[in-house]
Amino acid sequence: MQFYEWLGSFRQGHRLAWLYVGYALTTGLFLVLATPPFQTPDSVNHFFRAVQISEGHLLSERAGNTSGGPMDASLVDFSDMFHPLAGHQDVKMNAQLQAQSDGRQWGGERRVVEFPGTAIYPAYAYLPQAITVAFARAAHVSVSSTYRLTCIVDLLVSVALTVAALRLGRRTALWIFAVGLLPSTLMLYSSVSQEVLLLPVCFLLIAALDRAFDDGRPIGYAPLVLAALAAAACVTARPPYLGFLLLGLCPALAWASGNGAYAGTRRIGLLLAAAIVSIAVVSVGSISAWAPVPPPRSESGQIAFVLHHPFEIPRIAVATLHQNARFYFESMIGVLGWLDTHMHRDYYRVAGLMAAALAVVTLLERRAVTRVFRRVDRAIVAIVLLVCVAMIFAALYVSWTPVGQRIVEGVQGRYFLPLLPLLALLLPQRLHSVAQSRVVAVATTVCLTVVLIFPLYTFVETVEAILRRFYV
Repeated sequence: MQFYEWLGSFRQGHRLAWLYVGYALTTGLFLVLATPPFQTPDSVNHFFRAVQISEGHLLSERAGNTSGGPMDASLVDFSDMFHPLAGHQDVKMNAQLQAQSDGRQWGGERRVVEFPGTAIYPAYAYLPQAITVAFARAAHVSVSSTYRLTCIVDLLVSVALTVAALRLGRRTALWIFAVGLLPSTLMLYSSVSQEVLLLPVCFLLIAALDRAFDDGRPIGYAPLVLAALAAAACVTARPPYLGFLLLGLCPALAWASGNGAYAGTRRIGLLLAAAIVSIAVVSVGSISAWAPVPPPRSESGQIAFVLHHPFEIPRIAVATLHQNARFYFESMIGVLGWLDTHMHRDYYRVAGLMAAALAVVTLLERRAVTRVFRRVDRAIVAIVLLVCVAMIFAALYVSWTPVGQRIVEGVQGRYFLPLLPLLALLLPQRLHSVAQSRVVAVATTVCLTVVLIFPLYTFVETVEAILRRFYV
């Protein structure tokens, strides 16, 4: 029982956080140093947006039928060097490419470049990257070193925010630990992307709500406003996460206004205010930089198709999942590079077993709770998940899929990562008053061990996958 109790101390708190730091920095730093520049999804455009913000241009510009802005020509040439690697398994890093890219300095010439996919994102989503780029350029750091330094800062910031989520969380802590150490998550953390802040802030928001549910104490206005702002930041960085705001409707979340009563009018008012702010921020970015999608895609055309054929929606959903469900699962777990670097086939199977072990640990864990998380609370969490997932598919169907096509294009598994810790809140609670049998204790120990040591397997597989893809 002593080993069981010692292992159980890693479910949440400082021990789980320190274990996470060790795993995350080891694998993350390897990814920073071993992954060639711009070999993660849309990293070129994300870096262009970060550089643009570092120069004081908070909004992007229209450029004909697209959007972007002037960019240092040396950076553009630097990014072009690594373009042939993306999606081409036979193209590897070599000494010549390394020598050409190293030491390249920032220049004075400007060149207009297009990056419509990231031009609409708010400036604060790239705050760590923009600050790092500004300081690096002021210190006359080379372009390649600026990029690497930015990735390192991104990793440190995202890990620090995830640690804060781990310290806050209760039932969700172990889920944040597991999701935060998936290859796909660490790939994002160690690259340049708005998800460097988006993903851990979502974890923080879920963990804070989990803590509030668990403690059962009424929450004052200041924490509520802070949570609403965090949710708004997530929504403006990725609008389909608008469903996160619905978490504020859970009755288990007691509000200080009204002596802990539901205070429906006030909470709905705050959530509507957060939604309005989010829509306003997204609109401002869209006005200055939104670019229409090229044919055969058409947002208005796709909306008209759906309105005229509403009964096609279930068929589209079934056909899309039938064709792409495996890709969604694998890319959620970890398909590195430009979605061209798969882990070994067995890794995804073991990851599925780890997920099952994680669910078992959550189900068997006994908790002494002040306020019970009731069915209505779980129903709201389920609605949040369904709304966010539906909006992800709807957004990509309207903006990225050819008009009338029966398969939704553009959806990637990494879009679902911020939602996964919510699954912990869907599982029934096992109250502390329930007797703990030896069989349950052994099952919990085995499953918890699987969850805690799985990141070691992740590190080995990540090293092998990156070396095979870019160097061997």
